[in-house]
Amino acid sequence: MHKTAFRRARLICKSPCSWDVKNRTWQLTDILRPAIVTLDWQRGGKTLFKSVNYAGYIGVLTAIKPVSI
Repeated sequence: MHKTAFRRARLICKSPCSWDVKNRTWQLTDILRPAIVTLDWQRGGKTLFKSVNYAGYIGVLTAIKPVSI
């Protein structure tokens, strides 16, 4: 294996995106968890939709509409 490719492979394995074999989790999950917020999208004081986003993220990928009783 070429030395540059070997160094690059070592960097990838130590990145925060790597898999934690001991805990069976992604390491990036623990890093991003504090940045997660739950949003209530409201109009006139009434919740229309709810979503879970990263703080500072503009837009919504997925949202739910609360069930009316």
